[in-house]
Amino acid sequence: MTSISVIGGGRWARTIGAVLCGVSNPFSTVIFHSRHNSKGVAAWIAEKGLEGRLSVTSQWPDLDAAPPSAAIIASGVADHVAAASAVLGAGIPVLVEKPVAITQSAVRHLVELASRNRTWLAASHVFLFARYFDAFVKHIKDMGRLESVTVEWIDGHADIRDDEVKSYDARVTVFDDVLPHIVPLVAQLCDHPLQFLALDAGRGGAEVAIQACAGEPWVSMLMARNGQARRRLIAAKTAAGVCRLDFSQEPGVIVMPDGTRLNGDPQWEAQFKPLGAMLAAFLATVDGAALDERLSAGKALESADFADAARVQYATHQAKWLTENLTTAPEIEQVYALRELGLSREAPHRLGPQEVLTLLEAAAHF
Repeated sequence: MTSISVIGGGRWARTIGAVLCGVSNPFSTVIFHSRHNSKGVAAWIAEKGLEGRLSVTSQWPDLDAAPPSAAIIASGVADHVAAASAVLGAGIPVLVEKPVAITQSAVRHLVELASRNRTWLAASHVFLFARYFDAFVKHIKDMGRLESVTVEWIDGHADIRDDEVKSYDARVTVFDDVLPHIVPLVAQLCDHPLQFLALDAGRGGAEVAIQACAGEPWVSMLMARNGQARRRLIAAKTAAGVCRLDFSQEPGVIVMPDGTRLNGDPQWEAQFKPLGAMLAAFLATVDGAALDERLSAGKALESADFADAARVQYATHQAKWLTENLTTAPEIEQVYALRELGLSREAPHRLGPQEVLTLLEAAAHF
């Protein structure tokens, strides 16, 4: 590999760049392409002392004269399809951060484009590379019939990640943001595809609860932003009792039915952490290995299909909420709901479900 392009300049893009320094060929150059934060990225590179491995430009990669060996797209969701389309059209393998795109049709477009150009489209599924999750799955499989799965995925109001306050894209619903994590994880626990059943939302859309099933097991998911504290919890009710994985802080802790607490990953400090393992798997594919199944774009298609079903019911819920509760709801909820739809407080808010759905799907193109 001669160079790896990282498209994006936010916190997560920079985290990826730093980890790439430890997993890529030392002779490969990692180049950030950031239209809006190139100066900030340059300052960060200097602060970390990584000038020898990382560089930054405000320009798009030159896909004709000096194409990179691979690209990683970690920009805003609205840029994912255009950026991935350009890279795939040049026959360059690409790893796209979640969500790959809003709507299954947009993800399928990229899958087909990769196929036509005989290159790889890899979808980021970083938690599938967590050894503590693998250990949790093994325990569940040893406990007999799976009855239900409960997932809580909550971000605190001011979570600190990589020494920075974690932010989110206000135009992307919490479920579009989180389901690409949850759906592949649940698929590892259950033997059947996930089927959407019902949805409820609160706090202007900052909190969404989804009910689903995967064959016989019932699956409940709670996703939220601006919560009291960061929470990542998966609880599986089995014939032997309830087993929990708490990975609010990594490495995850597995709590057995009898209350015994187990370190989910004793090798956490000795081996690659999940992001490093995922990037190493992608770079192995760039070097000629088969694509790691955990990076399959098919998983992104499944997540997007499930999110599409949720989005239809969510649009109906939000249309009703806007009509009945907007003027009486707490200001923080009003602001959240309107920002998500790209509306000002002066705009008319008597929108029908189809109008809300159109605005939600437009998040992929704003």
